[in-house]
Amino acid sequence: MFVRSGDMGDTEHIREVIVKLHPTFAENIISLTRPPFQITRTGWGTFQIELKIILKDGQEHTLFHNLSFDDPNNSRVYKFPYKKSSIRI
Repeated sequence: MFVRSGDMGDTEHIREVIVKLHPTFAENIISLTRPPFQITRTGWGTFQIELKIILKDGQEHTLFHNLSFDDPNNSRVYKFPYKKSSIRI
């Protein structure tokens, strides 16, 4: 799972990404506070994850994404208003 800016580059506006995985993971709430905002886990199946993206200006955005271990290319672009930025998960 990764969070990047829409243009695949600049993440300087992100302060923290909080990832909530399925509760069967031993560590299912992960806080990422510096780039790359990315985690790797081994598993199977598909389930919904929750991501809270906290920007340095205090804005918070909560996103939900269907994570699939069967499809490694399961990424999606989520857009929210912030200096024409978008987030890719």
